[in-house]
Amino acid sequence: MQRNGTIFTIALILFFIIFTFVYRFYNYQTPDDTGLLQKHVNEFLASAEKKQEHDSAEVFIADEIATPSQTASSLFVFNPNTATEEDFVKLGLTKKQATGILNYRNKGGRFRKKEDFAKMYTVSKQEYERLKAFIVIPEEKKEDLFTSDKKFVFEKKEYPAKQTVLIELNTADSLELIKVKGIGPYIAMKIIEYRTKLGGFFSKEQLREVYKVDSIRYAEIEPFLTVDPFEVKKLNVNTASIDELKIHPYIRFNIANSLVSIRQQHGRFTSIEGIRKSHLVTEDVFRKIAPYLTIE
Repeated sequence: MQRNGTIFTIALILFFIIFTFVYRFYNYQTPDDTGLLQKHVNEFLASAEKKQEHDSAEVFIADEIATPSQTASSLFVFNPNTATEEDFVKLGLTKKQATGILNYRNKGGRFRKKEDFAKMYTVSKQEYERLKAFIVIPEEKKEDLFTSDKKFVFEKKEYPAKQTVLIELNTADSLELIKVKGIGPYIAMKIIEYRTKLGGFFSKEQLREVYKVDSIRYAEIEPFLTVDPFEVKKLNVNTASIDELKIHPYIRFNIANSLVSIRQQHGRFTSIEGIRKSHLVTEDVFRKIAPYLTIE
């Protein structure tokens, strides 16, 4: 702007000098006229000089105002994973922005690539564009992912080796059951829970009713299991109450109530076949509950 003003002033001076000589040459002005014209030229030149000084002063003031914002921050290479609050402030961020970044790091956050720094809500797009060329994040080694104050110890839990043995379902405890390949601690616990509710297993196929034992797992463990039906605990259908009968998974309340009603109306059952008198005891129900009942 100062340069343009100077050129404009020089051009005006040259114009008036040339105009003066041309005017005098063609009009033969008197000395008085020439003096008057010269006076006007001098006044114009003085006014132009003052305007140039004013423009220079405005440029100087503008430079003074712009200087602080241009020198308020300095740029240098930094790692956002290790930079301090003072570093971020020197880079031109506010203390509030620096605190936000430090809080993110203190909560376990890390910058694995420079683009991660742009995701910080405290850093604007313009600030990221200004700083991204100076962001340097060294490649992390696997052991660096764990800080020195957080040590992780991984312990390998030992379980008994799986053996090719035959396990009797009605008497085995959990330690014996997990010897079978395909039966872990959780499955062993579920087998024992269901065995207790039933009173024991009279068939290996009943394992299919255990939670988490599907057809694939059953096919895997079945060859290593045996069942002793004499270990099954039975209910005396002639003395058991409705409450005692209904807790069995195969009997429940309706059948228990029906059997007790028949016994009260017709007397004691003389054989297990007598429970067929109940219309609720279908062939399928009889096949399932008969092994768990006795008349003695």
